[in-house]
Amino acid sequence: MKVLLGVAAAALLMGAPAMAQTDAGAANTSCAAVAPPPTLPDGATATYEQMEAANTAYSAWFESNRAALECRRVEVEAVEARRQALLTAYNGGVDQLNATKTSWEAEVEEFNARAPQQQRRDPRSIHRQR
Repeated sequence: MKVLLGVAAAALLMGAPAMAQTDAGAANTSCAAVAPPPTLPDGATATYEQMEAANTAYSAWFESNRAALECRRVEVEAVEARRQALLTAYNGGVDQLNATKTSWEAEVEEFNARAPQQQRRDPRSIHRQR
């Protein structure tokens, strides 16, 4: 079971660079694009009608961009949650790898200490000689 977790973590990590390449920029977003701001009139010289039209354009721009940015915020939070899950899986795999390596080295030392009259061998090589 532990090996399966390590393999799964490795598979996720190998897929992450490819995923990062396809997610570059805002190409893979389901959110509306953030629009450039409207041209604002010069308040010192604009007429009432120009200010009223600009206010209407500004309000529409503001609301659409606020909605687009809220959508992006939700996407960023989802990406961060995925990043955290990948990091947790990676760290678990590293811990498992290191613990197993340490246990293996202890078993090799114990094996070698038990049979000093025999030629000291690395047990990893024993299975290759059969």
